[in-house]
Amino acid sequence: HRRAIYPPPPQTGGITITNEDEFCLNSGEFLNDVIIDFYLKYIMLELVNEKDRARSYVFSSFFYKQLTHTPVGRHKQSSDTKQLTPSQRRHKKVQKWTRNVDIFEKDFIFVPINEASHWYLAVICFPQCLTQDAQSLNEYRAPCILIFDSLRGPCRSKVVGHLRDYLNMEWKTRKEEELGSRVFDKRTIKMCTPHVPQQGNYSDCGIFLLQYVQQMFEKPITNFSIPIKNLIDWFEPRHCLNKREEIRNVIREL
Repeated sequence: HRRAIYPPPPQTGGITITNEDEFCLNSGEFLNDVIIDFYLKYIMLELVNEKDRARSYVFSSFFYKQLTHTPVGRHKQSSDTKQLTPSQRRHKKVQKWTRNVDIFEKDFIFVPINEASHWYLAVICFPQCLTQDAQSLNEYRAPCILIFDSLRGPCRSKVVGHLRDYLNMEWKTRKEEELGSRVFDKRTIKMCTPHVPQQGNYSDCGIFLLQYVQQMFEKPITNFSIPIKNLIDWFEPRHCLNKREEIRNVIREL
């Protein structure tokens, strides 16, 4: 049964939430992509001010899946795709995702990722900065890719490699003609995995992902010199205890 659509018509791009989706807000359940995408939209449209909304972009949870998905069997590749490099092939699959947005005009690009039933968050920060940009002693901007993971586990350098590849191809196809070539690599856009508040069970990774996005606006990082200092006190993990109920209440009000 359909519960709600958000944002409601006549706004476009609404996400349909069903009873089944709402079920995963029960304690101990894993959040599914519908709830993740819905609440990320809700954060951006309702909880973030206009200035922050304008400088941010959130990809759907399907973006990274689509970018890195390998078709099974060779017959899936058309002859024109066979001529492409792996980076070009990956980019081609998601090229249309940004037809209405220039991600290089944004300060923060949020990429929710689900691998092996575990949610974590990549944030591409200041991809438009060519160099470190110190606004003042307290505020320091630098291009970087941050990984926020509530179960500190494997190194995510492969993921960051895919995102750098994507930025290179996106720049090549959309900006190079006008602004000249640019390279996104380990030197120009560094990776960092700050210590962030950790989940105390196996089911709350999606809840923590949503909380990390909210914290980026509620308690902003001001110094982006890498490595970013400890964020373990960014918020109390107990703040996440009520989040399932908060999300459920939002759905019910819709």
